[in-house]
Amino acid sequence: MAYIFFASYSSLDNQPVTNAPEGLLWNVVKELRERVRAKRGDPDAEAIGFFAQSSIQTSSEWQKVLGTTLCSARVIVCLCSPSFFRSEWCAREFDVFRQRLAAGGPALDAARIVIPVVWEPMRGANKTPAALDRFQFKDNRFPADYAKAGLYNLSRLPSKFEDYFTTVDALADTIVDAIAAAPPLPTLATLPALDAIARSFHNPGTAPDAYGVVVSFLHDDGPNWKPAGGDLTAAQIVDDVCAALRVNWRELPAPVDLKGDLEKQSRDRQAVVLLTDSDAATKPRWKVLVDQADDLPADRAAVLVGCPVPTHATAPAVTPEATLAALLPKRATSASFDRAFALSTADVLKTEFEKAVVGMRLKLIADDPPKQKVENAELEQGAKDRGYSVATPPPVDGPGGAR
Repeated sequence: MAYIFFASYSSLDNQPVTNAPEGLLWNVVKELRERVRAKRGDPDAEAIGFFAQSSIQTSSEWQKVLGTTLCSARVIVCLCSPSFFRSEWCAREFDVFRQRLAAGGPALDAARIVIPVVWEPMRGANKTPAALDRFQFKDNRFPADYAKAGLYNLSRLPSKFEDYFTTVDALADTIVDAIAAAPPLPTLATLPALDAIARSFHNPGTAPDAYGVVVSFLHDDGPNWKPAGGDLTAAQIVDDVCAALRVNWRELPAPVDLKGDLEKQSRDRQAVVLLTDSDAATKPRWKVLVDQADDLPADRAAVLVGCPVPTHATAPAVTPEATLAALLPKRATSASFDRAFALSTADVLKTEFEKAVVGMRLKLIADDPPKQKVENAELEQGAKDRGYSVATPPPVDGPGGAR
């Protein structure tokens, strides 16, 4: 069955409430699909919008339950909230539609195939990822309080019921208009391989240009790891730095064959950064990859290791240098871009990540023969903006990495 819209949401936002035992968010989607049905004159509301009513826990379950619908639904309705943007599964759903949108070519570029809905407004450090921000739109059919309060609050407050119904009706109009105005979104015969689907909203999800950045998160929480317990995820930190440097990046899911993967990235002239912390790096799953990295040439990748600051004064003091030497004994004695550092705040990781990225990218350029160099005005300007010179790449200074 080819649905009109696919409702993408975080299961954390669909908790049962009074008069909505199946979840308030589910009630809203039911009303939305009924309004779409009425405006189109279709006979069956259930065939209008797809809503996965059970929480998805594994990749195989996600692929089995949602795969066909993700490949064929006409639009995606993203019920946005802080929980939504931290969900690996929601990010994957969005990326499948983004890939289908790209396959449709320029004719689909301006179409409202991706329809963001403000379920819970973003506040403070929680910002709408740039990948979704371009799909945001303003429409005078929506009440003024919608963007400020969010659809959740409009649906819960009796004084806002009129605004709530106006918003749902306007969203239904948006969906119907999108179907009527846009060429059909290309369908996919099969769901892309899981490692070809971005699992973070902050991952552009496409192969970066020459001298681009590839990041692998060697941590149990992957791109949603929050260094130093801050509000920003590791993927947000990467996204912020790469945006400031005007460079594309993508995630390399934790590889099995690290040497083979990094040889490919090297041939493609990519700057590869492996992000971890001293706790995760000693776990068997990640230590295998760290050990593999230790056998690689020093310039093949930068390994950044955050060392959590002890919470007790009596905790034994282990210097970052000692941590790096223990984890990467071979690389720690060579000139490399590797760093270990006290992870007191997320900003520390941001600074170290920027140093490694700039250093590796400029070294890639310096090492390329003149005929092989790729002109990249964005790279040069981004480096200049941050105080670096493309003409004189930063040196490496032995254990500890780039200056």
